[in-house]
Amino acid sequence: MKKSLVNKVLLGLMVSSNVIWGGTAVHAEEGKISEFNLDQIVVTAGRIEQSNFDSNANVNVVSRKEIEDKHYQTVSDALRSVPGVTIQNYSATGANYSADYLYINGTSHVLVLVDGMRANTNGSTFSVFQPSEISNMDNIERIEVLKGSASTLYGSDAVGGVINIITRKPNAASSSSKISAVAGSYGKRTYNFYNQGMTKAGLYWTVNAQKDKMKDYKDGHGNYTRNMIDSESYGVKIGQKFGDKADINFSYSKYKLDYGRPETSSDMMGPTIFTGGMTYGSKNNTKYAVSFNYKFNDKLNNSLSFFSRTSDLD
Repeated sequence: MKKSLVNKVLLGLMVSSNVIWGGTAVHAEEGKISEFNLDQIVVTAGRIEQSNFDSNANVNVVSRKEIEDKHYQTVSDALRSVPGVTIQNYSATGANYSADYLYINGTSHVLVLVDGMRANTNGSTFSVFQPSEISNMDNIERIEVLKGSASTLYGSDAVGGVINIITRKPNAASSSSKISAVAGSYGKRTYNFYNQGMTKAGLYWTVNAQKDKMKDYKDGHGNYTRNMIDSESYGVKIGQKFGDKADINFSYSKYKLDYGRPETSSDMMGPTIFTGGMTYGSKNNTKYAVSFNYKFNDKLNNSLSFFSRTSDLD
């Protein structure tokens, strides 16, 4: 009798459970499993192009799509979106000082590359590499950030990590152009031009130019700051593809900047005092590069590059 009563109670609980949860029960059809495919991300952490899933390294990629979707206006904007990367700006953009200081996971020993070629020396970004130098974001395909020591691949100055800025290279027989003008806070004005194209015979090119201007401004507290930026950057790349395995290209870039920043005065023991005047300076950087690339297979790629870069800071 007791056993029969227990069975009836359990049966009642099962029935009521089905009534309560029956409306949300989901039964998958046998043999059908949902699949989700992520877009492939190609990186060069090991100096050759490979899938991000195959790379044995901590790599973050700011893709071309992300640059467009999030409307990044500068390289600094894009790098700030990467966890572990810190950029210290002095003044509104940092351009009117020696350089923006770059840190990866707390260390400033960072190697910066542009298309795999060094943009700084001895792991220093001081007065050598300026993110605003590569100011035309339309000319950037992606930015790779390799975090952690990469000394075995890139040399002893890559203790903190590597930032590789990869410029665009047309891959279809077509041409396109873009012209834009932007005005914003701090008296900022930016004028931008970009053109790219490729012929059916594999001859390709990119042309970019940008002008940036800024003037004196007030910050959020109403404090008046002396500031002046008048910069020009332009570049051209011409190359020839030989099927899907090889290409050779020549590139030239120029960055010129006249700047002004608040004049300061201080002694060894006292605080820094802003005198109300302005200190002026200029930068003049030029780069030439020739690069030949040959892809033997998915695992073996050869790249031979020659480049010359001069950086003048007054």
